[in-house]
Amino acid sequence: MRYRKVVEAVEDGLVPSSHIVWESSIDGSLGAGRYLVLSAADLTAGSHTITVTATDAAGLSASDSVNVVISLRNALPVAAVDRCDVTETV
Repeated sequence: MRYRKVVEAVEDGLVPSSHIVWESSIDGSLGAGRYLVLSAADLTAGSHTITVTATDAAGLSASDSVNVVISLRNALPVAAVDRCDVTETV
């Protein structure tokens, strides 16, 4: 998944990358900057709201969100032996 947000403040021009933060409603902080690049393995399974918030030099902020559903990951198969009757003559 790749998300990009261009944020511009009328008075200040482009908001610095360090003032742009990304959060998941399930996993919390995802990082800062204009870009957010994640794979499904980076997020916990479930229905996330990914929110980006930008704060300008005056301390005013604005947010935008997108909903993402991460499905359960495939688990490796596990082999189990319930009973083993092996008779070996050497």
